[in-house]
Amino acid sequence: FKLAFRSTGPLALLDHFDTLYSVLSQFRAVEPSLQEQTLDLLVKAVSRHSSDLPAVLDDTTLTPSARLDHLNALKMSCYLLTQLIEAFDNQNYKEELANVGPVGKARKLKSKSGAFDWESARAHALQVLNQLLQLEIRRLWSMDQVEEEFSRLITACCCHILECPSIGQVKNKATREAVAHLLGVMIKRYNHMLGATLNVIQLLQHFEHLPPVLAQSVTTWATEYGLKSIVGEIMREIGAGEGGRESTGARCCAVFLTELAERIPEMMAPNISLVLDLLNGEVSDTWGVTGYD
Repeated sequence: FKLAFRSTGPLALLDHFDTLYSVLSQFRAVEPSLQEQTLDLLVKAVSRHSSDLPAVLDDTTLTPSARLDHLNALKMSCYLLTQLIEAFDNQNYKEELANVGPVGKARKLKSKSGAFDWESARAHALQVLNQLLQLEIRRLWSMDQVEEEFSRLITACCCHILECPSIGQVKNKATREAVAHLLGVMIKRYNHMLGATLNVIQLLQHFEHLPPVLAQSVTTWATEYGLKSIVGEIMREIGAGEGGRESTGARCCAVFLTELAERIPEMMAPNISLVLDLLNGEVSDTWGVTGYD
């Protein structure tokens, strides 16, 4: 694939998908150096496609078969890259658990092939995906409508990353920001508002480390992507959801809302009555205001 990519670019995936997929399917048995080389190639393929696609999309002479080739290459590369990110994440998490030091702190992990920094590599891969999704790739699909399956592929990868307990650590700041921006693009450009709302609720109900992380993500969506309405949607779902009544879920939702109130109180105010029972006044105390009966 490496040689073919040099000569034909990202469309080389059409003839070499099986080669790259074999690395993914046998990930645990593959040498670390090959794992890392495959990741590097896929990141380069997606990045190169991002550079090529604007001209392709503006080409009025583009044939249906050429359009389909670019669409298939795009779907193949995004599938392989997202699944490889998840495979690396799973492996890294297991290694962290196996390398916990005597005081309960995970030792710094390095690749057997050298000083491979997974945190930096993951953030970069997500940023490359973000660049691709900023383009008008919907024009590659018939009816200019991106398939739901493609959207789920991207968002599922983001949620998988967030599930990792170490995502809130300082070393993963770049990854947290990349995930927030990637999901922001999915919500704004790919009709993922409802899906993102449900994702936030589900993650809060199952992962106690996520309230601060998700509060910052929602703040990013509301302030940098103009998605203020998602704040109300999430609050409405929390207020009405049965899952939030359970002790762990309720506690996480309360912490999330309190964190959110510290960041964007003015956007929460119109819907605060929906969640007051859950919060028992915590948000009002945080704001230093009263009158939300």
